[in-house]
Amino acid sequence: MDYLGRERPGFYRIGRRSSNRRDAKEDADDWRKRIYSILGGHLDLFIKLLSPSSQRLLAPDRREKKPESIDWSNFIPAFKTWSQRLLQLFATESRPLVLIIDDCQWLETSEVALWRHFLESRHALNHILVACAYRVEENVQPPAPMLLSSSSTFLMVDKLSEEGIMNLLQVCFHDRLDKASSLVSFLHAETAGSPLYLRSLITTLVSQLRRNRCSGI
Repeated sequence: MDYLGRERPGFYRIGRRSSNRRDAKEDADDWRKRIYSILGGHLDLFIKLLSPSSQRLLAPDRREKKPESIDWSNFIPAFKTWSQRLLQLFATESRPLVLIIDDCQWLETSEVALWRHFLESRHALNHILVACAYRVEENVQPPAPMLLSSSSTFLMVDKLSEEGIMNLLQVCFHDRLDKASSLVSFLHAETAGSPLYLRSLITTLVSQLRRNRCSGI
C-alpha cells in the first residue's frame, strides 16, 4: 500500500511547479553566486553530494580537491544551518518550491528529526510544500514518529486490480494497445497494483520500446 503525506509548510527530489519553470531572463552565474554565498566553506562538500551532471552545472570550472577530514561534532549543526538557508533560497512567495521524499519508511530517527527541524522549528521554511511517500502493509496511517510534521494531510493510494490497470492503460494509450490483456497480467504480477510502481514500470517499458524502434530492433 502506498501512502502519501503532504507536510506543511513543507519538502527531496527538488522540483518546481510547472508555472515556475526557469525564466529565460535569469542569469545562471547569478544563481551560482547566490548558492556559493549560502554554502560558504561547505561548498566543496555539498558539490560532492551531487550527481556528476549537477556538479558540472553548479561548478563547471571546479577542480577536484583532496578530501578533507570532517569534524562531525561541528558539521551536523552547520549542516542544519546551511542546508536550510539553501532550500529557502529557492523558495519564495513568487516561486514556491516542491520537494518530494520517497520511501520515508526507511528514514532514520535522526533524519526525521532533521526534517522536523526544517518544518516545525521557530524558523521553519516558508513557501515550500513537501510530499512524502510511505509504504505501509495495511490500510493505516504511518506511525506518528515516522511523520516529518505533526500537521499533515494524508492521501491513501489504493492498489489497482487488473481491471483498474486495464482502465489506466486505455486512458494512457487511447485504446491503441495490442495484446493489452497480456500486458495487464504482466504489470499486475510485477507491481501488485501499486500505482507508483506501475507508473515507473510503464515509463520504463515505453522508453525501452522507443529505443528499440530507433535502433531498428
